[in-house]
Amino acid sequence: MTGKHWSPDEEAQLYEWAGLPLEIIRQRHSVMAKRHHWPQRSKTSLRVKLTRLGLNVEIEDGLSMYKLADLLGFRSESRIETMMKYGLPFTEIKGKKVFFLKDVKALAQQQPKLFAGGNREALSWLLENEPLVNEICAYPPPTSGMPQKVRIKGTLQEFDSLKEAARATNQHHSNIYRGLRNNRSYCNYEWEQVS
Repeated sequence: MTGKHWSPDEEAQLYEWAGLPLEIIRQRHSVMAKRHHWPQRSKTSLRVKLTRLGLNVEIEDGLSMYKLADLLGFRSESRIETMMKYGLPFTEIKGKKVFFLKDVKALAQQQPKLFAGGNREALSWLLENEPLVNEICAYPPPTSGMPQKVRIKGTLQEFDSLKEAARATNQHHSNIYRGLRNNRSYCNYEWEQVS
């Protein structure tokens, strides 16, 4: 007896989800299967296929710092480092920090504001607590560490970040930051923030 055929789109999704906990992969696959009329797959089926594709399924419940940030929809791992300062425990496995879902859920209960700006769908899957997800989504996303859109005053020339502006004008991004903060010109340019 042969199993259910795996479509190329299904396999592509597995490559994208590699490294996530198997339960989250199963939940994501279930949603995608309904949307794309794929067959439903068991955890065992998913684990076997991931292994055959040579994808990482070693850590059942744990997430690397990068995968956790990616799953939550954060732009960088610095948000996870902030969570660690607020008590998110981790385990070292093969020299890498690994975070367990139960610990992430516990921190979300205690410090929901830390998860502000995260991906709503991922938070729903991860936390399995819709009232908590609604509370988290009600907080405004943090702005520190986010790129600032800037423009040279009196022109239409806009830049998506200070570093991009610095490269284009051949100066250091800290000069642009000082110009914005002090509302004065640095290196022959006056800057304003674009909202």
